[in-house]
Amino acid sequence: MSSARESDGERYPKRFRAQETWDTIPAVLEGKSVVKVFCREMKPNYSMPWTTKRQQSSTSTAIVLCLRERLLLTNRHCVAHASCIEVRKRGDDRKYEAEALARGTDCDLALLTVSSDEFWASELVEQELCAEVPRMFAEVICVGYPTGGDNLSATKGVVSRVDYEDEPDPWRNRLVIQIDAAVNPGNSGGPALIATGACVGVAYQSLKDGSTENIGFIIPVMVVNKFLIAWRRSGGSSAADRSSPGWAPSRVTAFGHGRFTCQKLENAGMRRSLGMHDKQSGVLVKSVDPTTANAEALHAGDVVLSLDGVAIGNDGCVPFGGCSSSKHDRVSFPYVAVDKFVGDHLEARVLRGGNELGCTLTLCKHDPLVTYEKEAPWLLDYAIIGGLVFVVLSQQYLRATFGEKWRKDGCNGLRELMESKPR
Repeated sequence: MSSARESDGERYPKRFRAQETWDTIPAVLEGKSVVKVFCREMKPNYSMPWTTKRQQSSTSTAIVLCLRERLLLTNRHCVAHASCIEVRKRGDDRKYEAEALARGTDCDLALLTVSSDEFWASELVEQELCAEVPRMFAEVICVGYPTGGDNLSATKGVVSRVDYEDEPDPWRNRLVIQIDAAVNPGNSGGPALIATGACVGVAYQSLKDGSTENIGFIIPVMVVNKFLIAWRRSGGSSAADRSSPGWAPSRVTAFGHGRFTCQKLENAGMRRSLGMHDKQSGVLVKSVDPTTANAEALHAGDVVLSLDGVAIGNDGCVPFGGCSSSKHDRVSFPYVAVDKFVGDHLEARVLRGGNELGCTLTLCKHDPLVTYEKEAPWLLDYAIIGGLVFVVLSQQYLRATFGEKWRKDGCNGLRELMESKPR
């Protein structure tokens, strides 16, 4: 029997040794690298911007990111429209007042800080980050303070999938990791840990539509690192800055946008009509924002064949090389620019009129005419003229006025206006 067990252990070493590995991480088990977040928020009323909705309270989780800079990391939606933010360490009965330093405009991340020296003087541990995307079937543990109790909770699962979000605009999609560990309200902002104790992602969402089970999502650390780099490039924020009148948390844009819309070319007849031969593949440019520099390099009707030397498939996807177990998977083509920031360039090969040529594209801020921003203070500006009230046209206003189906129930031509398309 002993030899059989030894051979099984050689074949399945992780199964028999996983428990021993997790038990060697005392900081994880003691919860020294996570804190509980208490938030009181007053959501604005976009259809009546002169008033606010009723105050609400919520709880979530934050990661101890850096002791030297006194940084905590959580999700943006956890502290959106916050009127008061407090944090509490495990085993402590005191809540410490916190404030938001930065919020991601294009990723669901936010930075917090606590000014109290007493909070940082006690035993807190910086959470180690692992930028490598975990392989499929890798075990992960989500640590946080979900609903159902007041104490620290840990749920265990495996990595189910590495994919991009499913937004209509591929440039707004972000790389996410799907796990089957329970991610409940309150887990948001907490770390997803591997057996070494390193964090591979930040829990932020679960899919519960009545027809699915055990589908949770975490933001990979590579997105977190990009958010941090963009924040530091913008100048960060010091204690002196925060004490100055009129100071507000930074609005960080980490990801660039090509500012053009495109269409898949999975139809063979359409490819032939565009003059593509069998070995060519790409996406058809439908429109280019005329207010950007890309309007001079790219034209409607062009076929984008490749970006930075990476061929784009007719399905609008490129090979994903984030980890060895996903090397055969494909993700949306903006993944090519995952390491680039606003202002960086992409070398493109395009097909125009049957001729292949090269051009340089610039990554821009996603700043459509009808904004999708959620927390910009100017969204609540209004003017009263002659008995008429004028408000800022935004997606938040449309959602408040027409409901969640505002895209279908809105005015004719509004979608083209929002996406800066010619009419």
